[in-house]
Amino acid sequence: MGKQQPRAAIYCRISSDREGLELGVQRQEADARNLAARLGFEVARVFVESDTGASTKSKKARPIYKEMIDGARAGQYGAIIAYSASRLTRRPSEWEDLIRLYETAGTAIHTVVSGTANFATADGRATARTVAAWDAAEAERTAERVQRAKAENVTKGEWRGGRRPFGYEADGVTVRPDEAEALERAADAIIAGRSLSAVARDIQASGLTTASKKGLPMDSIALRNILLRPRNAGLMEVKGEITGHAQWPAVIPEDKWLALRGILTDPARRTQNGSERRWLGSGLFRCGTPGCGGVVRGATTSGGGRTRRLVYRCKSAGGHVNRDMIYTDAFVLEVIAAYLRREAPALRARMTVSVPRRKDVEKLRADLRGYRERLIQLPDDYALGLLDGQQVKATTLRLDGLIKDAEQQLAALTTGDVLAETLAAADPGQQFLDADLDRQRAIIDALAVVTIQPARRGRPAGHVPGTPYFDPNFIDVDWK
Repeated sequence: MGKQQPRAAIYCRISSDREGLELGVQRQEADARNLAARLGFEVARVFVESDTGASTKSKKARPIYKEMIDGARAGQYGAIIAYSASRLTRRPSEWEDLIRLYETAGTAIHTVVSGTANFATADGRATARTVAAWDAAEAERTAERVQRAKAENVTKGEWRGGRRPFGYEADGVTVRPDEAEALERAADAIIAGRSLSAVARDIQASGLTTASKKGLPMDSIALRNILLRPRNAGLMEVKGEITGHAQWPAVIPEDKWLALRGILTDPARRTQNGSERRWLGSGLFRCGTPGCGGVVRGATTSGGGRTRRLVYRCKSAGGHVNRDMIYTDAFVLEVIAAYLRREAPALRARMTVSVPRRKDVEKLRADLRGYRERLIQLPDDYALGLLDGQQVKATTLRLDGLIKDAEQQLAALTTGDVLAETLAAADPGQQFLDADLDRQRAIIDALAVVTIQPARRGRPAGHVPGTPYFDPNFIDVDWK
């Protein structure tokens, strides 16, 4: 009976570096199998890992590699074979683990192009550690080159690479028309008062998905993250700061994007990511109890043998107001519709976009470009000795303030369009009544403050037992 061949594991890894791209897994395995045959090993198993880094700079775990090492530690493999030492690992700490693996389990390390690691002698171990150090250094040099290239791209306003951004092709520069149009429609809808959830559902219904590899359905969280990207306005961003204009075209005009960003990042805004608002006044109408002024929420009355009713209720500890929702909504809708019919001409005149306003927008855009270019120039001025550290700090603070002020002014010039579609209708009041809930809420919020005042105790004269009672005199609609 012949002697049983020693068993070996083959490890193949493909990553995004040059060697990994040029050296496919199939070639790695074929060369490793040939080496195993020459050395007299039976290949027990091939371990393949994709899209992972083996360097000190990589943050990705390597579960396949760990499984192989655990198997070798358990005595399943007498050797590990890889195409090169760097395909196996570039981490000096893992080379120390391999040395200990040899000392405890006798597992040898063989590679096609880097030779056999000699862990049996001090010189062999020193050589392995030296090679590991140089492999780690090469990985770090590669990372440094990538970072330098990205920094240069930032200076030039070029794309820094990465996953395809929604609205653009894989090159990050060419606009993808259907997605770009969806983004601008989404911006318009949210500025006009629609919720993220409703807009995300519209995008889903159109058949568009996120730009992720899996093409996930668009939801409110993904949509918010996409819309907040400065790149949509043709702007460069570094570590959360806008550094200037990019070389790719905007898919949302800058002033519109600034208005959108202001809405989505407003701390006072309650963004409902999971569900749509179902009630006209929930979170919008206010409690009129002296000293309160908080918003009311939709709720249902408790049972107790009575028919449950929908009500607006102040959530304060004192309870404050508790008013029938159906009657309140009907009253507020009719008051707003009548106001729109009566005041439409005056509102249209107030909203007209004049030539001076367009000039203001262009001036603010030019000012923003100038401020951002000045910020980018500051490090060079410091390096040339034109400014000292204190001057750079003071100038940076001043420019940051000017940028924020200009952005706020641009946003203010854009957000006044919520009423435009309604006022353009032949019957603005009916158009408001026919609108969806999001738009109705946005129009109410733009026109008035609705306050529910505490009602008198007791039932009004003529009340029929078992029916709700409602007195409109305790609903205040104050025009803005």
